[in-house]
Amino acid sequence: ILPDGFASLCSLQWLDLSYSRVAVLPRGFGKLRALQWLCLCRCPLESLPADFGHLPVLEELDISRSGLITVPPSFAKFKALQKLDITGLQLNGGIQSAVERLGEALPWLQVTGWTEP
Repeated sequence: ILPDGFASLCSLQWLDLSYSRVAVLPRGFGKLRALQWLCLCRCPLESLPADFGHLPVLEELDISRSGLITVPPSFAKFKALQKLDITGLQLNGGIQSAVERLGEALPWLQVTGWTEP
């Protein structure tokens, strides 16, 4: 569990929660407006907060093998995203369509090991 007030770290640029036991990201996570790099690989996450896609300068996102089965609609709104790793995720329509909407604006995409529900 992340501490209360976590979303007030408005200058945070890099965050590595890989291999942690974080199952839920706090409400207000989208307020981390300076966040450029985020690693959530192998976290037991099942979903992301609704405002997750409101990270305007996020360039690299690793959610590989995280257990995610759904993403919020805001996921497709990343403007600065350059690198996305979704290796080993169970793809449902939501994740797959969000990745498709990111489209050609995404120069690097790692997708090995996709499984379908």
